[in-house]
Amino acid sequence: MTTANIRSVSSGVNQSGVRDHNERLLLTLLQRHGALAGSDLARLANLSPQTVSIILREMEAEGLLARGAPVKGKVGKPSVPMSLAEGGVLSIGCKIGRRSAVLLLADFRGTVRQQLQITYAYPLPERIFAFLRDGLAKILASCSDDERTRICGIGIGVPFELWKWNELVGAPAEEFALWKDVDFVAELAEFTDLPVSLVNDATAGCQAEHVYGRGKEFRDYAYFFVGAFIGGGIVLNNTVYQGHRGNAGALGSLRSFGPQGESQQLIDAASIHLIEARLME
Repeated sequence: MTTANIRSVSSGVNQSGVRDHNERLLLTLLQRHGALAGSDLARLANLSPQTVSIILREMEAEGLLARGAPVKGKVGKPSVPMSLAEGGVLSIGCKIGRRSAVLLLADFRGTVRQQLQITYAYPLPERIFAFLRDGLAKILASCSDDERTRICGIGIGVPFELWKWNELVGAPAEEFALWKDVDFVAELAEFTDLPVSLVNDATAGCQAEHVYGRGKEFRDYAYFFVGAFIGGGIVLNNTVYQGHRGNAGALGSLRSFGPQGESQQLIDAASIHLIEARLME
C-alpha cells in the first residue's frame, strides 16, 4: 500500500463553541503520530498556532499532556514536543469470549495497567457479571483517588446474539438462552455508575487495531479477527464502520469452499473451535 492510501485526520476549526472538537482532534493526532510540537500540530490540524497553543496549555494543566525535552532547530527558539500523558485518561475494558473473559484497566496511550482473566467451558450471565463486579472492585481498590477520577467509562466487547451459539460451544440451550434478555447497561448499573459502551467483540478488535496497531496507517481495509469463531471489522475513510446492527464486519459469513469444493461459510473453515473439535475426535 502506497502513501496515496494513507490519509491525515480531518482538519480542525477555529470558530467559537468547537473547542471540544479541536481538543479531540489534537489528542487523536498525538496518539497517531506520537510527540509533536505545537507548530506541527497546527499544520496537521489546519488550526492557527495561537489556537493550538491555548488548547495545549489547558490540556497540559488538566494532566492530559506531557511536555518533552526541547528540540533545537537550525533557526529560532527550540520547539517543545507534546505527547499524551501517561495515565491522563483511564478506562475499563472487558472482553467476553466463548471460552474466557478478560477485564483490564488501560490508559489512552494503550498501556494496560491491570488485567484479570477467567476461563470457563462456556459463558453464562451469572458468572460473567460476578466476575465483572468482583474484578471492578479489585481494580478500583488498587487505584489512587486521582486515578479513579480519571476513569472515563467501561467498554464491553462481546459477541452479539450470543445465545445462538450454544450448540457450537457445547452449552445447554436453556441456560444459554438467558443471554437473550440480558441488558448489560442495567446489569452493570447495579454496582457501578460509570458509563457503559457495548460493542461487538470483533469490531472492538478492529477499533483497537485502528487506534494502536498497523491499522492507523491506512484509510480503508478489512480486519480479520480469529477467535473461537472468525469475525472481523471494516474500516472506511479512516473510520471503523459498524453498520446498522453493529456487525458490518461479520466476515465469518463470507463464502468459502470445503475440501470437496462444496460451498460453505468462512466460519466453517477458519475458526479455532474447529481445531478443538478435530483434536477431540
